[in-house]
Amino acid sequence: MATNNFSARREQILSMFNQATSELNGLNDDIDKTIEANTNEIASRQAQNKELEALRANNNKTVKFFTKLLKA
Repeated sequence: MATNNFSARREQILSMFNQATSELNGLNDDIDKTIEANTNEIASRQAQNKELEALRANNNKTVKFFTKLLKA
């Protein structure tokens, strides 16, 4: 009879381990998705910053041109 009790406890422990493993794998999947979204957001922001820097450089060139025009 005692062997059955130990076997039942062992099965319960293994069941909890399997549940925890499953939940941790699910959590890791969620983390991976968040990391991927963040990486995509960073790439998008970097591309936007490059466009803004180019626009700022063009604006500075235009300001210099207008300054030369007004001095003439």
